[in-house]
Amino acid sequence: MKKWLIRSLVITIVFLTGMTVEGCTSKNTSADSNGILNNFDGDPTTQSYVATDKETKVQYLVVENSNNDKVITITPRLNKDGKPMIDGE
Repeated sequence: MKKWLIRSLVITIVFLTGMTVEGCTSKNTSADSNGILNNFDGDPTTQSYVATDKETKVQYLVVENSNNDKVITITPRLNKDGKPMIDGE
């Protein structure tokens, strides 16, 4: 029981420290000419941002991982009803 409590406490402290450090880092946000919002968080291997389709205004979550191979994951952002999120609504 004591080992479990200590392990849980250590995991919680590490998690909260990571959240605090991430919240205190500087981020640069900009929009390019295609209407894509870029969020550069300084992580050299993973970058995530929200892209908005200029015609439909549907928002997409884009995650790029360039650890060994360039991998890009794109998925529409959904609201609580399960419908795609529209920019401005």
